[in-house]
Amino acid sequence: MPSSIHSTLDAPDARSVPTSGDSKVGLVEQLGVEPYVDVRAETALRRKIDRRVIAPVFLMCLFSFIDRANVANARIAGMEKDLQMTGIYDFNLLVTSFYIGYLVNEIPGNYLCKVFGPSRFLPCITLLFGIFSVANAFAKTFGQMMGLRFILGVCESALLPGSVYYMSRWYRKDELAVRIASFSVASPVSGAFGGLLASGLIQARPFGMVRSWRMIFFAEGFITIGVSIMAWFVMTASPETATWLSADEKELAVNRVKSENVGATTLIDKASKRLYLQGMFNKTAIVCALLNTCNNLTGQGQVFFLPSIVKSIYPHRSVVSLQLFTVPPHAVGICWTLGVAYLSYRTRRRAIYIVICSSVMLMAYIMFIATLNAKVRYAACFLIGAVHANAVMILSWTAINTTSETARAGALALNVLFANLGGVAAGWTFIAKFGQRQIPGNAMNLCTSAILIGTSGGLWWWQAKENRRRDEEASSDGNEGLSKHGEGMDDAPLGQTHPDFRFFH
Repeated sequence: MPSSIHSTLDAPDARSVPTSGDSKVGLVEQLGVEPYVDVRAETALRRKIDRRVIAPVFLMCLFSFIDRANVANARIAGMEKDLQMTGIYDFNLLVTSFYIGYLVNEIPGNYLCKVFGPSRFLPCITLLFGIFSVANAFAKTFGQMMGLRFILGVCESALLPGSVYYMSRWYRKDELAVRIASFSVASPVSGAFGGLLASGLIQARPFGMVRSWRMIFFAEGFITIGVSIMAWFVMTASPETATWLSADEKELAVNRVKSENVGATTLIDKASKRLYLQGMFNKTAIVCALLNTCNNLTGQGQVFFLPSIVKSIYPHRSVVSLQLFTVPPHAVGICWTLGVAYLSYRTRRRAIYIVICSSVMLMAYIMFIATLNAKVRYAACFLIGAVHANAVMILSWTAINTTSETARAGALALNVLFANLGGVAAGWTFIAKFGQRQIPGNAMNLCTSAILIGTSGGLWWWQAKENRRRDEEASSDGNEGLSKHGEGMDDAPLGQTHPDFRFFH
């Protein structure tokens, strides 16, 4: 045992109990001893992990979001004219085809990520969606582009939940939100960077049929392929196999994560359909999935329609100018994401920030509905950036309320599956025939923001109430909850029904 962890972690019957904001049940109360943790050693380890683990995941997610959203930049650069997209709903159908592919592969894709391991599976799917992004540049008809966007959705589907699942192998539950933010911020970064990149690429020297909007898909797809190759060689499967950690660091890395999975005796468990389904079908996972449906309706609406919204606000600007106008709102989205994640880490809270961010989004859509003033509507675009912070909070809320690695993979798969139901709906929130004001789309987003406020508040209240009930039972039963489970037995299948489990909110 390394010097950085002692005492109860040496005891074979020791259990670590998650502590929510109003639940102080832990090792100190149950066993009368407190584990000694060398804070300096753990901080040094965490920083070392940050340097090696986050960068490849961020880059894969960044180009995933770029390859997903570049169709919006291509739209205002002439794609609709070249592909003869003359129908009122053609662009909406194009967006929908991507999300149908995403939905088809979400749950099986994340299970395959568990089976093959994220360090190999994630670079492989990144290679695939890079290839199909390049193929977008050679589409000659609307039908061909629809098929390519569908396949792109299939390839991308497991990346986001797989990335969160991968992070959960390396970080404590209270550390997850900041780390999820570190690669989820790729979404607003992709909007800002994608707009800048598109404004340059559409002016690049053409070759063959690759010109204007086609250059966007071609160049960005090839960069994605390069990122996938880099990730294959850089990513490490788990702390136990990290050649860049010493023996003591490996043991500390494993113990600090394993100790938070109530009832588990291993860091990485075997793939189990039972545990996978257990992670999917519990109150917290289901409600968080519904939250992500509402949130992603706004998030993906911003991704795919912000260039068009900006064009409706400033109809006489040039194409390059419109691309550049999309950059500042996305830049503010980056600040929302990182700022809220940091506050969540410092306060160990998630639900309260979902309520706050959703309230800001509600204000933005009231502004859109209330006026046609260009400055007010453009200001509202900045407030909508809070949607990206919400996505991080919902994903981390889902991940930290599981008790095994396989259950976590299942919960995240369900969460992102439902998020992309919101993505399908987002494709139909802004339709050309509704003109500049877009009352139906803005009203729908206003309603989903209100649902986010009420539903997240309700889950927060229920979890706090359930924690109090379990605390009262633990007080009346003493340590019976611990002793009735066999020493050394893996109690992870009990999941949230384990007597020592407490909800995080």
